[in-house]
Amino acid sequence: MNRREVLVATAAIVGTGCLGDGGSENGSTAEPTDGAATTTGSTETNATDTVETTTATETATPAGSAKTTTGSEATETTTVARTETPAGTTTDGPTANETTTNGSAADRSFTVRETGGEPGNEASVTVESGGSRIVVTGTITGENGCQTATLNSVRTDAGEVRIVVATERAADAGTMCTQALVGISYRATVTTESQPASVTVIHRGAGGEETVTTAEPGG
Repeated sequence: MNRREVLVATAAIVGTGCLGDGGSENGSTAEPTDGAATTTGSTETNATDTVETTTATETATPAGSAKTTTGSEATETTTVARTETPAGTTTDGPTANETTTNGSAADRSFTVRETGGEPGNEASVTVESGGSRIVVTGTITGENGCQTATLNSVRTDAGEVRIVVATERAADAGTMCTQALVGISYRATVTTESQPASVTVIHRGAGGEETVTTAEPGG
């Protein structure tokens, strides 16, 4: 083998060694990449607070009032006792045909003497039995022939006597009545414990209410 062949063989060996080293270096397998680690954090759920609602009810016991408290809001109700008067009932005055006797009027009487006379509104007062007996005679006007007269009321107050004579439909009146005004004459007596200071006679007839006379027996 000549020198050229030796050099070529040497070069080939050297080249092969280099290729072997390069193959080893380049052929090295890279470490496999670790898979991405996935960590799922634990999920913590806080316990839901339970809302507690407290409703307090307080009832006051005093009569006439009631108090109810709910939470922070208070409601107070007051009940007032009330008494109702039935419709049509009158309580603020004396009733018809009433005799008020505060130590004076003890007895009375009334008589219709005539119906159908001349209309009029007049009366006269006389005192008998030492001043304790009052006699009133007069004439009151009725709206028609079916009217009569009645002693409506007698009141006494501090020695003053008030006598009211009124007209009303007669109990025995028929369906046929004269429509002309009629005069009704009457006689009334009132007995008192003592002589009155004054006597007033009032008529309530066809013309309304009218004071027809005032007498002072002791004057």
